[in-house]
Amino acid sequence: MISADHPMLSHVTERDIDLLVLEELCASRRFGLLFTYMLMHKAGFRGGVKEGSVQPLQSVKRPGKTRGETDLFVGFEIDLDGQAEDGAFLIENKIDADFTPRQPERYQEEAQRLRDEFETQFVGTALLAPAEY
Repeated sequence: MISADHPMLSHVTERDIDLLVLEELCASRRFGLLFTYMLMHKAGFRGGVKEGSVQPLQSVKRPGKTRGETDLFVGFEIDLDGQAEDGAFLIENKIDADFTPRQPERYQEEAQRLRDEFETQFVGTALLAPAEY
């Protein structure tokens, strides 16, 4: 028997995970700082994330030759020895689907385009997925 105490999910989609992460990033400044900080350090960047600067967006269309959609875009400010610098992560979420053609490369190309356009040191890409990916 299904009850409110033990809900059953028949299927979880990528959009469900996007919305869950987006909700947490919006609801908790602390979660936003920790999430962004962990992604930065996993990517090898050693700056701090400025408190209150994490700005998440969902389903952001990518223009031009990198066309497509970024599942989650997380903008933030990096604290580099007291100097603020803009940063961002383009996050792809995978649950049970394959990459579309050139998807990882298109994410990298869009990150480079943003670095060039906004003259910022850091725009990274990340994949949220089960370990099998």
